[in-house]
Amino acid sequence: MKNPEEGPNLYENKLEQDREKKEKLREDVSDWLTLPEKTKEENPDRELPKKLGDFLIKNRCIEGIDVWKGSWGFKYENGTIHVSENPMPDTAKDYYIFKLPSRLSNGKETNLFPINDNEIDVYRFLHETSHAYQEHLMKKESPDVPQKWYDRVLLEGSSKIDSTLGILFEFCKKKREQSADGKGLSTWGNVPDYNRITHQESQFATRAIEDANELVTMYLWNPKYFETYIDYLSLSSSVVDKGYNERNLDNDKLIKITEKEADAVKELVHNYVEEMKNEIAA
Repeated sequence: MKNPEEGPNLYENKLEQDREKKEKLREDVSDWLTLPEKTKEENPDRELPKKLGDFLIKNRCIEGIDVWKGSWGFKYENGTIHVSENPMPDTAKDYYIFKLPSRLSNGKETNLFPINDNEIDVYRFLHETSHAYQEHLMKKESPDVPQKWYDRVLLEGSSKIDSTLGILFEFCKKKREQSADGKGLSTWGNVPDYNRITHQESQFATRAIEDANELVTMYLWNPKYFETYIDYLSLSSSVVDKGYNERNLDNDKLIKITEKEADAVKELVHNYVEEMKNEIAA
């Protein structure tokens, strides 16, 4: 005969195990999202990445961390952030990581970009965390069929999704479409793996949401780092004075944007992060 106390005890043990597992995940994500000291320069939201990670765990958008066997990449998939088993090659670091010094309000220039392997891995984890938040928004904005979010952003009329993420994605997609040779607004959107998507419209959309995500990641890392990158895309005078020109953008497979577009992107990403802060605090 079963002991009647076994049922409640097993249930309580399971609850305790689940609590411990979730707390361990929260600690691990917090560790990954502890940004380097240098990212605190003129950054009023330096703790936002940790708050975002905690919010995504509470909302079951991040449910685990795993190792991507045999890969040097990071990815977010089905609620899990996969971190690389292999080190990132130097050629990949040189191409994918934007490395221009940023000018602070006091006129001082400083290297805010991730440099060593640990900083780059933290940056990449932040990038995947940002993808998890994108998925949270897509489910919220298109709750019946989240996969239809992309189509609804590109609609016209009353059914169109015109959220800040939607507007940013649509802009990034249009810039991809305008480029005759596949250029976009981020190097991460140029990942060769996306060539496997043979439907051109779907490939543009995939690369564009990656572009949008990388712009937000840069801002979360440090707003000045993000602004420096947008200045690079628009070849502002501060960048041109350092000797950079359209040839550099071509080498990076990035498309040049106008000063007006640069201002619009800066405002969009700023608003996106402000909305994120409100969402987390709600």
